Amino acid sequence: FPVTIIYDGEILIASAGNLISRNRRFSYQEVSILSGIVNLTDNQFVNRKTVYYRANSTGVCKISDLLKPISATYEINPPLEVFTESVEEEFFRATTLGLFDYLRKSKSKGFVLSLSGGADSSACAVLAAYALWNAQDELGVEGLKERLQYLNLVDDRPLVNQLLTCVYQATTQNGAATLESAESLAQGLGANFVFWEIDPIVRSYQQLVETTIQRELNWDVDDIALQNVQARVRVPGIWILANIYGGSIVTGK
Repeated sequence: FPVTIIYDGEILIASAGNLISRNRRFSYQEVSILSGIVNLTDNQFVNRKTVYYRANSTGVCKISDLLKPISATYEINPPLEVFTESVEEEFFRATTLGLFDYLRKSKSKGFVLSLSGGADSSACAVLAAYALWNAQDELGVEGLKERLQYLNLVDDRPLVNQLLTCVYQATTQNGAATLESAESLAQGLGANFVFWEIDPIVRSYQQLVETTIQRELNWDVDDIALQNVQARVRVPGIWILANIYGGSIVTGK
């Protein structure tokens, strides 16, 4: 399985236990520069080796034995808080940055996903859209064009509409509520929305199996199998569409 490493890019400048300056994590910029004024005479309790430390919840920071400090511990005032985002916010910012970085590094021409109207695929659609919006907000229109210059983006067309396609793949088991949910979300994000009727494909697989087992499949006996075939049949079309568009598939599965 491919692994994506997301570098948060955090920079901290501290002196004698006081946090002087901190940059914004998960930036879309290529370079992040941070400056701060440090009084070197305040740091004489440690030697000249690099200092690595993190405060605990009490604000007490323990220095590594390698640093040979005068005192093993000292009080931080105020306590140094390395991570201030909630877990949910950190996940959101890391994932959206990761999606954008994968898009540009792979020279992908957009995102394609199967949008069922459920929580998983809806979250994927929102994350993909915000990956583009966050990049545009931080880099600006011209900065975004420079980072994605291989795409030839159109000025008078919304960014998400150019780079996000959502496909709803219906069978007879789908109700109006999921279609309405998927379509309204895609429209709210400004994404392309495509409707496919895949029931004939599902039925063709059922007929193949029915010929083999010499009976008709039914939901009372074959519930899991019939659910699984619908999910699996939805995959090939998305792969084909993504290949044709030169895009990346976004999925929560």
